[in-house]
Amino acid sequence: STQSTWARRVLKRYPYYLTTLVGYGVGLLLAFLANTYNLTINGVRGQPALLYLVPCTLLPLVLLASFRGELRALWVGPEVLSRPRNQAPSEKGSEEDQKEEAPLVASPGGEESIL
Repeated sequence: STQSTWARRVLKRYPYYLTTLVGYGVGLLLAFLANTYNLTINGVRGQPALLYLVPCTLLPLVLLASFRGELRALWVGPEVLSRPRNQAPSEKGSEEDQKEEAPLVASPGGEESIL
């Protein structure tokens, strides 16, 4: 069917977004239920972000990344973010040096391209 094909395409292209979105929905539902039934942890009320939303979004995200073998990349982040802000790019100025420093970005098809 058309809907299942569309859903598979979206899930394949944006697995982390959809996983986090579903986890957020579950966390929001749990927070709503806890507030409705006056459930507290150590007598503390009104902290749905810390008690429900964060674990329900991060746990599925980490499990998916681990399952896909991408946990280290998710944890460390892109290489372009690892350079300190005050570190200037190479001052050689040649066009080839600038190409070497341009960050690589993986497209949804798996190919890498330079920004």
